[in-house]
Amino acid sequence: MLKKELEALFIITNKKAFTAGLDKLYDKYKNDPKAIKEISVYIKSGLKDVGKRLDDIQQEIGVKQKLAKI
Repeated sequence: MLKKELEALFIITNKKAFTAGLDKLYDKYKNDPKAIKEISVYIKSGLKDVGKRLDDIQQEIGVKQKLAKI
């Protein structure tokens, strides 16, 4: 159940809604240290993946700009 809730939370792109959803999950699982750890790991992992993808996109754009100048 927690995994599905986390996946649903990651679909949200609105920062305010994401934060509200995260707060709601925390309130629901605040007495379960294992769940809190799982939430933290899942979100950090997702953010790391997004950051890597953004780096890749920036690199692709840089290469395309260099090629366009040639």
